[in-house]
Amino acid sequence: MAKFKLVIFDLDDVIYSEIDYIKSGFQAVANSISNDKKMQNDLFVVMEKLFKKDPKHVFDQLLKLSELNLDFKIHTKESLIKIYQQHLPRIKLDSKVILLLKKIRDNNIFTAILSDGRENSQKLKIKSLGLESIVDKIILTDSLGSEKKFWKPSSYGFEILLEYFKVEPNQACYIGDNLEKDFEGPKKLGIITILFRNKNGIYYLKKQNNNQCKYVVDSISELERVIFN
Repeated sequence: MAKFKLVIFDLDDVIYSEIDYIKSGFQAVANSISNDKKMQNDLFVVMEKLFKKDPKHVFDQLLKLSELNLDFKIHTKESLIKIYQQHLPRIKLDSKVILLLKKIRDNNIFTAILSDGRENSQKLKIKSLGLESIVDKIILTDSLGSEKKFWKPSSYGFEILLEYFKVEPNQACYIGDNLEKDFEGPKKLGIITILFRNKNGIYYLKKQNNNQCKYVVDSISELERVIFN
């Protein structure tokens, strides 16, 4: 029997692995720079290496490496970021995630997604993943106010969900991956918190402070057991 009436998921590195989105974005950027397949592959490899060294400055470093290449003259850091953010990503849900979402809904439990990030980029991810047809409610905090006012750790988005589904906080759980911001808001309201440790995730750490969350899981199978046992 399930413990909850509402299960709220973070999007990136919980519903899917964000590294897949990053790679899709790099490929879109590479394709926009050159029509040559070898050049596209070389650019993709370079961006992957730059990301591993410094995730926040991939495109400016890419342009510095390519200052003498005429193919890059029409590009700026801003134009590459725009291509990255506005591309329709080639990402998909893992079959285990699809089955879990189906099982949750089959057991008459509400499902929701609450995610930070630029609204347009997050909408494109949701479209590619086909989430609108299999999740009851999606809240993108960027759409709730300007200047990231209601991004996590704000509890506002969670308050909206509790009111929308008419459930008590202790009847809901939130699954996130970022200990720095994901759990302060739901914990303040009394929502049960679950840390999802995606081994391929951006925020994955081998040592986590388990006391910050009610549950810690390392796989979809473990998450299913927490929800239903």
